[in-house]
Amino acid sequence: MSDFDAFWAAYPRRIGKLAALREWQKLTPPIADVLAALAWQVQEWDDPKFTPHPKTWLHQGRWLDEKPAAKPQQPDIYGHVPPCRDW
Repeated sequence: MSDFDAFWAAYPRRIGKLAALREWQKLTPPIADVLAALAWQVQEWDDPKFTPHPKTWLHQGRWLDEKPAAKPQQPDIYGHVPPCRDW
């Protein structure tokens, strides 16, 4: 399996394969970095219609994005931070 095929298999929105392949060939990103970035980014894409096209993701160098810090959970009206099972 080529590096591009591994990227394509891991990417959730599989459209524009030829355009993505051309972009891949121009950039030749490190597959380990690509797959590591996809592992956390895919979890943040809630709505498929807002998932970037593979060519766009590659063109923008999105494998270089930094993982956001974990969001602190807000306490509820009683001051409990979920999950709280003190009942």
